[in-house]
Amino acid sequence: MFGGKKSTPIILLVILLLQDARRCSAGLPIPSGVTFLGIGYNIVEGNPEGGDMATGGVDPGLLVSRSIFVMTYDEGKITNDGKYQIPDEVNFELRDAAFTSSSATTFHGTSSYAKKLSAQVSVGGGYSGLFASVEFAASARYQKIESRTSSEGYIYYANETYQTMATRVT
Repeated sequence: MFGGKKSTPIILLVILLLQDARRCSAGLPIPSGVTFLGIGYNIVEGNPEGGDMATGGVDPGLLVSRSIFVMTYDEGKITNDGKYQIPDEVNFELRDAAFTSSSATTFHGTSSYAKKLSAQVSVGGGYSGLFASVEFAASARYQKIESRTSSEGYIYYANETYQTMATRVT
C-alpha cells in the first residue's frame, strides 16, 4: 500500500540517526550549575559563601547525594550551540549577554550576617519563627563569625561581585 520495500530503508535510516544523536550527546559535558539542579540543601548547616577551604570551600549545605528530582538523559537533549548535554527535564538556553553587579556591606553580628546570607539563597515552603532564626547557624564560617563578633568585637566588611553568564534554566 505504501510501497513496502521503499519506505523500509528510510525508517531504518531515521532510527539509526536518532540513536547516533543520543550517543553523540552522551559524550558532551554538562554545563556548570546544572548538576546542582534537583539536589537537597540543608539550610541550617549551609553557607552560600562556602565552607572549610581545606575541603575545597564547597557550601556545606549542598546535599549532592540526596536527589529530590531525578534527572535523566534519555532524549539526548543538547544546548542550542551543541556544546553541552542537558537533562530531559530542563530547558536550557545560552545567551550572548552577561551581567555583573557589585555590592559592599558591613556586618557586625550573627543577625546581620544571616541577613546577608539569606539574600543569596531563596528558600520556599513557608517556614518562619524559630526555624528562620537558625538559618546557616551550624556552618563553621557562621560560628567563627559569631565567636569573633561577640567576644572580640570584630566588624566585617564584604565587597562582592557577582557575574551571570546569561543562561536561562527552566
